[in-house]
Amino acid sequence: MKEVFKWGLLAISCFIILCILVVKLMPSKKSEVIVANNSNEVVRRVSVDLCGERKVLTNLQINKQEVFELKVQHDCHFVIEVEFVNNSTFSEKVGYVTHGLNYRHEIGITERKINLKTQVLE
Repeated sequence: MKEVFKWGLLAISCFIILCILVVKLMPSKKSEVIVANNSNEVVRRVSVDLCGERKVLTNLQINKQEVFELKVQHDCHFVIEVEFVNNSTFSEKVGYVTHGLNYRHEIGITERKINLKTQVLE
């Protein structure tokens, strides 16, 4: 009886370890991020954080946009911090991404909030 229990416990442990390895070895997917200044002020600095990967943009002019990519390393949301040239600031946690998918995000900055549009890509 003890032998069966030991072998069963070993099999379950091996299965769990295998599942963890498969998840860890899955390639990270990417997010294409478009940040647009839709406000009436120049953005001095905007910080976009996704899953611990951060991109900082400076001097984003009115009605202009920047495009970049971030890796989706695990399930998480965006943390966006904005500072305008008039020294006003705000930050927001927005959206949600799931590891294993490719995304396109359009982040629109206004004077008081972030507008986020997300599209899952094939």
